[in-house]
Amino acid sequence: MRILMVCLGNICRSPIAEGLMKDKILKNKLDWTVDSAGTESYHIGEAPHQFSQKICLANNVDISMQRARKFVKEDLQRYDKIYAMAGDVYQEIKKIGGKGADLSNVDYFLNELDKNNLKYQVIVAGKGLNDNLKKRIENTPNILYTGFIPDLNQLLKACDIMLNPVILGGGIKTKAIEALGYNKIVISAQSGAAGLVPEVCGDNLLISPDHDWDTFTADVIKAAGMHADIPKVFYDMYYWGNIARNILAILKGYKR
Repeated sequence: MRILMVCLGNICRSPIAEGLMKDKILKNKLDWTVDSAGTESYHIGEAPHQFSQKICLANNVDISMQRARKFVKEDLQRYDKIYAMAGDVYQEIKKIGGKGADLSNVDYFLNELDKNNLKYQVIVAGKGLNDNLKKRIENTPNILYTGFIPDLNQLLKACDIMLNPVILGGGIKTKAIEALGYNKIVISAQSGAAGLVPEVCGDNLLISPDHDWDTFTADVIKAAGMHADIPKVFYDMYYWGNIARNILAILKGYKR
């Protein structure tokens, strides 16, 4: 059995999958091989992301010697089973394979995880998703799209991690502040963290560059094994009463 794990950059998700699978193969003395690749070329030759390595080392698996490579059309014939880490990766594999490519050996990695009863739930809230995205979410296990919700507080209180992949718009993102106020871990793109002061958020705020979804994913993996407590200084800065008092002090000190 020849297995290939595929994500976008081949430095976060697929290296973890490769490393853990190799460990299972070795322990069970199976005559299998496993490799990984990425559909994009921007990390070719790089080692796995530091957080991916850290997660694997926590499970006694060393992936530091892996190096990123690009998925190519010929991989469809080289491997008996190819696992796409997400829907967009599957579409990229399909595009690279070209018209008429045989994708019978390609599957979503989440489908395999579901067979093992992995417990997780992703809830997507908000408006403006096009019909194509809504359909993809409907067909993806363990992801629920709620549409617009007037009051997100119940979701923010109940969740373990808030994902904030915002790369458009300006101004401070109040929902991220509210999630931090509930002592949740917030994973955010750079634009989504506008107005937040990382120094007062402690380990509860993880920020990745805009459009760098491999680092964003690595932060999610890291957060899944974390327990952090928001520092008291966060409330000193963002508590509305303190903000109002600071504004009042500024207004009182203003001279015409």
